[in-house]
Amino acid sequence: MSDESIALEFLVERSPFPLPAAWSGVLERAYGEGRRAYHTLAHVAEVAKHFDFARARSVVHDASSVFVAILFHDAVYDAKAHDNEALSLIHISEPTRPY
Repeated sequence: MSDESIALEFLVERSPFPLPAAWSGVLERAYGEGRRAYHTLAHVAEVAKHFDFARARSVVHDASSVFVAILFHDAVYDAKAHDNEALSLIHISEPTRPY
């Protein structure tokens, strides 16, 4: 099993809600782009560990919204762009849209 597959499995297990099936494919495609050195699914899984820590201490008040933000925060990544986060949000509601 690849590191990315392990990371995705970790995220599915940690999710406070059942992840839509289409999202798994979006996440694998987005974070699996070959040009990414750091912003990968392994990075997202590391962020999710902090989510677990904060959630255990009742710091997170809307777990589902926070988890969605974690999942998609770098779905679109271009080091020279300034709208990555905004473009990443599109994949939440339009998971089959190409990016």
